[in-house]
Amino acid sequence: MKPTLVIPDIHEKATKVRRILAEFRSSVEQIVFMGDMWDSWNGRSTDSVPLYNDLLDDPTVTILLGNHDAHYLLSPWHSCVACSGFSNNFREEVVRGIHRRQFVRTFDLLKTGRIKIAAQVYGYLLTHAGVNQKWAPYFALPTLSAGLWAEELNTALASLLSTEDTGDMSRRIAGHPLFWVNGDRGGRDAESGPLWNDWRSHVPIPGLKQVFGHTQDATVRSIPENVCLDTNLQHVALIAPDSTLTVMDVRQI
Repeated sequence: MKPTLVIPDIHEKATKVRRILAEFRSSVEQIVFMGDMWDSWNGRSTDSVPLYNDLLDDPTVTILLGNHDAHYLLSPWHSCVACSGFSNNFREEVVRGIHRRQFVRTFDLLKTGRIKIAAQVYGYLLTHAGVNQKWAPYFALPTLSAGLWAEELNTALASLLSTEDTGDMSRRIAGHPLFWVNGDRGGRDAESGPLWNDWRSHVPIPGLKQVFGHTQDATVRSIPENVCLDTNLQHVALIAPDSTLTVMDVRQI
């Protein structure tokens, strides 16, 4: 079996992503995008919505939810999860573009699991921002394997969004531990969940190998079996079937 390519926060760098895919696609089995497809602070990319649709069409691609995706994909309950960089006009463009190509509502991509909150890759748990040991008790989970963590997180998201009573959806989304934001990122919740956890206050869960992004820096950071890969798309990772993780420098791609 071939390795899996892991790509962290994109923030509309669509052209760079297409170059990375061209470089690695033939040598990998699967590709996981760890969220934050949207919101650029250097102007909007005209290719970001077409790229997203191309990725949704690709059965070898897994897309994870990031905090900068939630306020577009959770339309019409986006206001409860909006964060910096959000544009309502762009939200409408995203929604229209995905509807036209995929023939589904953006919300349904989350309900059906086409976009997930977690994935397990060769023994590693992948989420957008990481699962912090300080947050885990609020989710009522014991220490689990990476696969069981991914299953529980994805099931929780699907369950939250599958209710027929959408009248108070905004309140339930904002109050759910999956979407919690603590003071590290300007929120008021007790701890941050897997969309908002900050590397600088991350506490690993013993025995749980993780790869995530969200907290940008110039270098890839790691503590035993936990890797933060967000370097403004200067690095990606390959995870081999034997669980070997290799960080790849893509600054010249």
